Amino acid sequence: MKYSNLCSLLVGTATAFFALSLVANAEPYQKHGVVNCALPGTTIEFALNGSGGADVASVSSNFPPFEEAARIKTWSATVVTKDGLKVLVLDNLKATRIMVRLPDGKGMAFTGSDGVSDILCQVLVQAD
Repeated sequence: MKYSNLCSLLVGTATAFFALSLVANAEPYQKHGVVNCALPGTTIEFALNGSGGADVASVSSNFPPFEEAARIKTWSATVVTKDGLKVLVLDNLKATRIMVRLPDGKGMAFTGSDGVSDILCQVLVQAD
């Protein structure tokens, strides 16, 4: 795939995730569990608290803006559903957001104006 085609695909995917995360029907994520996320040079683990929050349990990153973002220990955790697509949105409310498509865990991580990256997350939740 040509570089320009790849860039266009990434921008389109990022835009779709971002637009979905802004949908007004976001609801607090109300399950307890663990979210493990990784992208090259970064891993972050959250504990879902069952009341719309995700506590940072551990983080390792070679990207300073992401290390800074993880200093906020409790992020919001919401779920958005639109046209059959369900997305878990973890947001530190300070310009960093991780959006994870459920149930496959593919997602995007946004850190302020410093960029966007693909991210893969495993979401382990308490059985209903």
